Amino acid sequence: MLICEGMARPIRGHLALNARGLSFDFDLSPEAETPGGAYLCLRASSAHTRWTAGFLLWTWILGLVQTDGIQNIQFLVGPGREDPRLRLTKLSNDILRPIQEVWLILLSVQRLDCLQSSAEYEFIPNLRRVFWAVGLVYILGQVVGMAVALTMPLPTPVSRGVDFLQDAIFCGFVWLCGRILVAYVQVLRHLKEAEAEATGLGERAMPACEAVRRAQRAMRKETWGLTLAFTSTFGAYSVARVLINFNRFGELPYILMVVLLGNTLGSWFLSNAHKLPRRAATEVKPSKSKLPTRKAAKRSRTAPQMSADLDEWHEKVRELSVRGITAQALLQFYQDLAHTMPHYRPQVHTTLDVVRQAIIPTTQVRSCAFSCIVSEPRFPDKMVTHSWQNLFRDLVAAVIADAVGENSFEMVANHLEHDTSILGRLMKQRHTADRVYWICAFAVNQHSAICENRDGDCDSWTGKAQGCKANPPLLRNKFDDMMAMVAATGPLSKAHKPSFSQLVAVDSRFVLFRRAWCVAELVEADSAGLKQHVQVHSRKVLKDNEESLRTLKVEDMAASNADDVDFILNRISDKRVFNKRLQQLIFDDHGLLSNWHQLDTLHQMHEIGNLLKWIMADGGLGLVLKYWVS
Repeated sequence: MLICEGMARPIRGHLALNARGLSFDFDLSPEAETPGGAYLCLRASSAHTRWTAGFLLWTWILGLVQTDGIQNIQFLVGPGREDPRLRLTKLSNDILRPIQEVWLILLSVQRLDCLQSSAEYEFIPNLRRVFWAVGLVYILGQVVGMAVALTMPLPTPVSRGVDFLQDAIFCGFVWLCGRILVAYVQVLRHLKEAEAEATGLGERAMPACEAVRRAQRAMRKETWGLTLAFTSTFGAYSVARVLINFNRFGELPYILMVVLLGNTLGSWFLSNAHKLPRRAATEVKPSKSKLPTRKAAKRSRTAPQMSADLDEWHEKVRELSVRGITAQALLQFYQDLAHTMPHYRPQVHTTLDVVRQAIIPTTQVRSCAFSCIVSEPRFPDKMVTHSWQNLFRDLVAAVIADAVGENSFEMVANHLEHDTSILGRLMKQRHTADRVYWICAFAVNQHSAICENRDGDCDSWTGKAQGCKANPPLLRNKFDDMMAMVAATGPLSKAHKPSFSQLVAVDSRFVLFRRAWCVAELVEADSAGLKQHVQVHSRKVLKDNEESLRTLKVEDMAASNADDVDFILNRISDKRVFNKRLQQLIFDDHGLLSNWHQLDTLHQMHEIGNLLKWIMADGGLGLVLKYWVS
């Protein structure tokens, strides 16, 4: 906001201003804004919060320039404006102010864009393009204005024309601010309609009603905060211009105070700074010990050593790597369990149960992997790491939740038990129904893996053991080589397919983090630079298990084969450092669970967008509100 056009000397403490013969003491300290920005910098655990902290610090610097220049305002806008001694201050203000204004809009655009992305609905079409177009034109107008001011210090028809052009461009910038506020009002309207619908459904929809009300409170805070920041920045611009035109320079310090307080308070509460967790005090360096993979362990005992055998081995590994299954095919398989496994119980049966009593019988005739039946060879977009002791419903829910853009799978799991149609609609809406996942239960020929049931596994519901007579050559060791190929130099490596990543399907009891091989693979994937996405059951389950996760030690982990545990431990030279590395992998600012510890406004907007996504996909049927989970 243009309040002053110069700076002569620093002002500290009480400032005596002489304007039109009027003297008064005014205590204006933009330094008060410094603690806010510094506090945000220290506690910032997300990129958006750091951007907000930077905005506060930038506003503080601009405030210093404008405060120190207010005392010279009469010379800057009057006959003395051509004084070379004051041009530096004018130039500083003209550079800092437009960047501050564009920065303010950028923060708002980031939040609204996050909401639109998670909601799969554009309240402002092409929002980012509109912002950059308006922002660049605005910056260009300011550059032209600075050039004219430097070359034409005295008022001329050209300089007046440029001033008029700048005002017109400024109006376009204000229009974008108003458009963002209108979009927020539209969001509030959708939430109000959803609240009325949930209230009409009675007690069964109370969790949904509470979620909608929380979203409304967050959106109201966002709306009023933006209104405060926009008004204090852009509204004060017009008021200051009027005051300058009428030579009322004495009121300018009050305008500056409004700008500083408005930006500080607005940015502070919009960033949710008062609820941000403290950042980690120290950073643990990765252990230099090379963590073994299942590939390394089993190759040392079972891998072929001759060149011809190795070629055959690698060919089988490549064959495994293209056995992906689409999200739509996985959902269809789950829907068909009513026929392929009539006694299936979503809250009882594990992945191991379903493999033995649905996948193996379905593939009995061809004695092959399930993925070979439902699709042609396909490279996966994501590889799923999961525990076979996990509920099969939760494994499917984690994959579908990833496909529909959820951060947790409790909501999806609930719909898998009651109504799956909305899940198919959401995947089609997001164009992710054909996203390919590599899941060992479907990619590996189970007739050559667990079919014989040497361990005597029993059905979780009936208690009966089940196996089959087929006994082809063992393939499980090749599965581990395939994982190494994908993470390193194979056709699915980051060099060949940058979008390839790992999906970690965490069970509701967090058993996955206590399985030695699962943890080993997580750390190895992180060390290899593989992008990792985590799906947890819910925030409540995470909170209930967080304390136990912080005491994880590799020495206490388990594996199906006791020899595997010994093999892993023997390869870790410094277990203390490794355990710290594991904690960093799970909990640090960029760790597996980092998204669940981000409480800033950007994350809140993402959650509100998710809520809108489900409400819009429901189409007024009320199914989402009935089966909503808090």
